[in-house]
Amino acid sequence: MMTMTTTATGTIAPWASTAPDPTAAQRAMRLHFGLWMFLATVTMLFAALSSAYLVRRSGTDWRPVALPSLVWWNTLVLAASSAVLELGRRRRAELGLATGLAGASLLAGVFIVGQVGLWRALAAQGIYLLTNPHSSFIYLLTGVHAVHLLAALVVMLVTLATLGRRDADTRAALCATFWHFLTGAWVYLLALVTWV
Repeated sequence: MMTMTTTATGTIAPWASTAPDPTAAQRAMRLHFGLWMFLATVTMLFAALSSAYLVRRSGTDWRPVALPSLVWWNTLVLAASSAVLELGRRRRAELGLATGLAGASLLAGVFIVGQVGLWRALAAQGIYLLTNPHSSFIYLLTGVHAVHLLAALVVMLVTLATLGRRDADTRAALCATFWHFLTGAWVYLLALVTWV
């Protein structure tokens, strides 16, 4: 509960409260709850897009698009980044965590470059955003995923830059949860556009 502090002029200043800050455990619990609410929202976004995909694919103008083999290399890179991040996080020592975050960030950059390469390979085959509904969904789903991936990469880099703080373990756990979620989302989206 927040206490109020009265200033010299008699005004009430809740920001000047002398009440103790929440404990580290309470703060971590709030951050984890906030992350899970965010991930639930992103899950609903991907569920809505998946539902639209499944409904739209029954149209007569639906022509399946074969994805370039680069998509499988990208998937391996993303899975490797998730594994590297988790290994670094489990070491708990600051050096191990820094190595894991740096390695995962580097692999994330490789994935993003590979994703741009995938879009270029599709364009080189004459498959564009508006070529047909399947190609539209491929660009839409991979683009939405890429936006979230870029946000997660920023979170990872900020976590790496602020490793010396007391809450480094909590921040690394949050970062890893976000990253693993996006890796799982990628595998799901790839399965959707490839086999469904």
